[in-house]
Amino acid sequence: GVVVEIQMIVLKQQQTAVTQQSQADQQKPQQLQQMILVKQQQQQQSQQLHQQHVIASETQQITQQQLQLLIKQQQQLQQQQQLQQQSQQIQAAATTSVSQQPKVQTQAISLAQFQQLQQQQQQQ
Repeated sequence: GVVVEIQMIVLKQQQTAVTQQSQADQQKPQQLQQMILVKQQQQQQSQQLHQQHVIASETQQITQQQLQLLIKQQQQLQQQQQLQQQSQQIQAAATTSVSQQPKVQTQAISLAQFQQLQQQQQQQ
């Protein structure tokens, strides 16, 4: 009877050892999976950082382009205003016989516009 009991105890111990081992084995893939996840997260973070850097440099390029466009537009505005002034001068010369009032008005407007443009340039 005693021998059988001892054998049973040994068997039980072996069983618990085996179950513990199998539990550990079951946990291993989970641990590996977690390691993989951590690695993936690290990769994603570094990729995001890289992307952010790329985006930043791209936006910088775009803003530079926008600035260039603005400068071009201002130059065009100046050219247009010069043309307007020239055409107004021509009109003024052509319509000397007509009453002086409208001529004075148009020139006053163009002068105000011109002053406004000068202010804009000084601000930049």
